[in-house]
Amino acid sequence: MNSKNKINELRNKIDEYDDKILTLVTRRLEISDKIGSIKKKSNLEILDKNRENEIISRLAKKFKMLKKEHIKSIFNQIFNVSRLIQKEKK
Repeated sequence: MNSKNKINELRNKIDEYDDKILTLVTRRLEISDKIGSIKKKSNLEILDKNRENEIISRLAKKFKMLKKEHIKSIFNQIFNVSRLIQKEKK
């Protein structure tokens, strides 16, 4: 198999994983939306930095292939979108 075909094959695999990642992120955001509703009813703050730090630490211990900073970078974007969705509840 030539290089171009191999790259295309690998990119197709990446596309499949990207679809799976976005499916899971969407499910996560749906749960976050529900949490936003509860926070609104309970008059709680949207930002929970302790919870975000707990998530980063847990994932860094579990997925040692990635540096903690990399996990934080990825999840900060997810947290930001999550907070935006929760803010829409206010």
